[in-house]
Parts: sequence; structure tokens; C-alpha cells
Amino acid sequence: MHDHKLLREAFDTMAEAIQWYQAQELDRHFRVRDSRHDAYQYKVFRCSQRVASKAYKHAKTRKIYPCRAKITVRQIEMCHCEATEPRERCFQARHRFIMEGCLTHSHPMDPDNFRLSQVTQERILGLIQSGHEVNEIVDLCNADQSQSQSKRVTLAHVYRLKRAMDRAPSKASTSKIPLEESKFIQDITRLEDKLATIKEVMTSQRVKMEDKRILMQSLKIMPLKDVVIPQYPDLSLP
Repeated sequence: MHDHKLLREAFDTMAEAIQWYQAQELDRHFRVRDSRHDAYQYKVFRCSQRVASKAYKHAKTRKIYPCRAKITVRQIEMCHCEATEPRERCFQARHRFIMEGCLTHSHPMDPDNFRLSQVTQERILGLIQSGHEVNEIVDLCNADQSQSQSKRVTLAHVYRLKRAMDRAPSKASTSKIPLEESKFIQDITRLEDKLATIKEVMTSQRVKMEDKRILMQSLKIMPLKDVVIPQYPDLSLP
């Protein structure tokens, strides 16, 4: 049992809900786990350190916990008519997106196991575009972050984002790409980065063979986006 830190917010669009979610840096501790139906109407975010898959049943990494912290975003119809009598349907209903859930985690919040938030990643990209050196970017980002609240930025994080930025199309070309296609390209880039990280884990001598086997089994039975990469404090992994 634990004290629940409940969340309930309403938004006009899914995009506004995701923007608020990222602005609060909730993506440090949560990741998308489910978008069944239409991804623009329904999303579920679960603790990024939670794994329910049987493939991880015997995992011994410190990152794996049966945490129930969850955020749901769903589309509903809200009545806006002034009728005082019950009706089968409101003819002035408006679609709204409700974000609700519990933010309380059932495990220690170790900054080494946090994720880099979208806010931090965008700041790093901005500093790269401004011409700052990699070491300077690391120092600037870590100077503004509380060790208990955010994951420390490493050289590996900056280099990975720089490579992704170098691979991305220029602004002149992206302005002609529809929003849906642009998002698809971003998803491909994230998957490429995840594959690169998996390769680092599989080739590292510091990662236990048991964790490598679990990772290989997960890749066989789960979509790549749902695969959880084992975390090691002495490795510079995202």
C-alpha cells in the first residue's frame, strides 16, 4: 500500500495532453505502453521501470519493478448543453481528452534509472545548434538539475542526440513533410538509436550473460519499442 498522488487533467486535443505531459517532465519516469484503438484517441503510460513480461520474470537488474504507477489519456464526450432533463444524447457535446492516473511509484527513485526527458533532450539539441562544445553541454545541463530529480546528462547522451540530429532532414525539407510522416521519421530515428544501444549492451563485457539472454529472448517475442534494455550504472546508456 502507498499514498496515491492522483492526476486528472483535461485537454482539447491529444497533442495538448502530450505537450503538458512532456512539459511536466513525466517522461523521466513513464513511457508509452499501450495505444490500442486509435493512437490519437487513447494512450497508456506506465512506469518505465515496470516490466510485466514473463521474459523478465527472473531478471535481476535493479531497473525492474512490478510498479503500478500509470497514466491514461482517453477521449470522451462532455455535455455542454443547458438542458435540465435527462437526454439520451447531448447535441452540444464536445470531445475532450482526459489524462488521469497515479504518479506514486512503488520502488526507490534512483536517478541512474531515470530517462532523459523531452525537455532536456530539446535543450541539448538547442545547445548543439548554438555551437556549444559537448563537454560544455554536459556541464550546463547537469548544473541546472537536482541529482534527486533528473538523470545526469552524459557525453554518450549528447553524442547520440547529435548523431540523430545530423541524420535528420534539414528544416527546409521537413517543412514540406506532412506532420504524420515527420512523426514517423522521428519514430524510426528513435528505433535506430535503441538498436544501437542494444548493440552496445550485447557487445559489452560488463553486462551479465544472463541479462543478454533475457534481452535476446525479449527481442524474439516483443516489439522493439517495448523491449526494456538492462541498465548498468557503469555504462553510459539512455
